[in-house]
Amino acid sequence: MTNRAIVSSFLLLILGLLGWTGIEMYLFDYQYKVASLHTFAGSIFLLIIALHLTNNFQSLKRYLLSIEGRSLKSQSSEASNNSQSKMLTTQAYAIIVAGVLLIPVYEFDLPPITTVYDFGKAQRGTTDVFYKQMSTKAGSGQQPITVEVLRGAEATDPQVAIWIEDESGTLLSTLYVSSALATNNFFAIDGSTPRRPEALPIWSHRRGVKAADGLYAPDDDTKLADGVTAATPNTNFILSSGFHASGDSRIRVMLEVNASFDWNETYHENAYPDDPVYSGSGSVGQPALLFATPFINRREANILKMSLVGRGHHSGKDGEIYADLSGITTARDLVARALVFIEPPEEQIASTL
Repeated sequence: MTNRAIVSSFLLLILGLLGWTGIEMYLFDYQYKVASLHTFAGSIFLLIIALHLTNNFQSLKRYLLSIEGRSLKSQSSEASNNSQSKMLTTQAYAIIVAGVLLIPVYEFDLPPITTVYDFGKAQRGTTDVFYKQMSTKAGSGQQPITVEVLRGAEATDPQVAIWIEDESGTLLSTLYVSSALATNNFFAIDGSTPRRPEALPIWSHRRGVKAADGLYAPDDDTKLADGVTAATPNTNFILSSGFHASGDSRIRVMLEVNASFDWNETYHENAYPDDPVYSGSGSVGQPALLFATPFINRREANILKMSLVGRGHHSGKDGEIYADLSGITTARDLVARALVFIEPPEEQIASTL
């Protein structure tokens, strides 16, 4: 097989990937893997075009000059010259008119571009929503709780912690933590294991277990048991778990979420140059966000919606809940919706039988 045939086959494959992933993103719900493949294929395609133009610049130049030379030699009459000139002029006018017409269409969201886009949006809205089922802390004697999390558009492998606390802010029970943070399973380019105190600082400080290096993020000696950890789902998920509480405790359910590299104008790589955590690990971005339910009596069966109530410290130096969300942009879309279903405790159900 010649080099030309190999390149042609590779280009055909890239075009096929672009076509398939483009249709997937246009008609169906967002999928991180599909979007990544589309971006990768598009980048490769642009790179090939750039390399082709660079490597064949002289050949293309000679070809264009030869066309001009042949055209001048073959002109047998003024009519043929005028015909070619008119054709080029018509093409130029067509390009200019099309460009001018596209400006108001783009600027004011006019058809047909919006019509085509809205059709795809409506089609995506009719697709089924899938959830991954997860279970932690299985066992008898616990009050059942279910947490349903609908992933947001910006949720690309975030770190997540879900826990229950009382009115004093004391952590009563950890229901789930992403395994990467819970077991200190992070990797750096140089092969080391970086510490990530900024990942989920509110949960880490609520847990209150300090590692030997003074950080509250788990390390190899303070990591969590497997019963409450699992890899972060790359889709929507439903967590079934349980907790212990006594009496008429008033509780609320908390969800902390954070993604790496989600830089913006406020939280960018050089935002805190003197902060050794924020400027050191290279995995930071916008701070962790905290979602929470209202406080309820734990004996009451309830369906509760979580609301965004604040954020953590940008480098995890404390466990405070900061109400100022003015610099938060795309991180707001890490979670589209979070619902909590709390069932009555087992002893209460038994007493009614």
